[in-house]
Amino acid sequence: VVSQWPSATLTYGETLTDVVLAGEAVEKGVFQWGDTITDGDLVAVQIAGEYTYAVKFVPADGEQFNTLYGAVTITIVEATQKISWENAPTECKVGERIALKAVASSGLAVEYYVDQIGNYAMIDAERNELVALAKGAIQLRVSQAGEVGKYLPADEWVQTINIEAGNTT
Repeated sequence: VVSQWPSATLTYGETLTDVVLAGEAVEKGVFQWGDTITDGDLVAVQIAGEYTYAVKFVPADGEQFNTLYGAVTITIVEATQKISWENAPTECKVGERIALKAVASSGLAVEYYVDQIGNYAMIDAERNELVALAKGAIQLRVSQAGEVGKYLPADEWVQTINIEAGNTT
């Protein structure tokens, strides 16, 4: 007798091969994927949601006990992501252009914003660069909104950049 069929929670990107089927049964034995589960099912990446899959309990003593068939509910949740930028600039000079190189761990595109009082810098979206226009300080903000069913929004990444006067020669 199975008193509790297995259940599991996965994060987007994980597959059924990452699930350890463990439930509770009166007799000794093992939980296995049901006969209708294919190799393709085991490696498929599903979007966030609840899914039901066939499982079976195979008793250790197959002569005295029968294999039991049931279902497992697998809950898949959206994955987290993080924004990073190695060697991000903290200063530049007026007239300088800085290549924007922040990345999200999900591989999804990031968006850049400049917080400023005054007109010290702008984003050149076509060239993916920050353009320093005048002496002052800005905060460069980078965000990634996520993707429904796959990734949660990333925490905003913020870098203060001090813009110094450019060369006058």
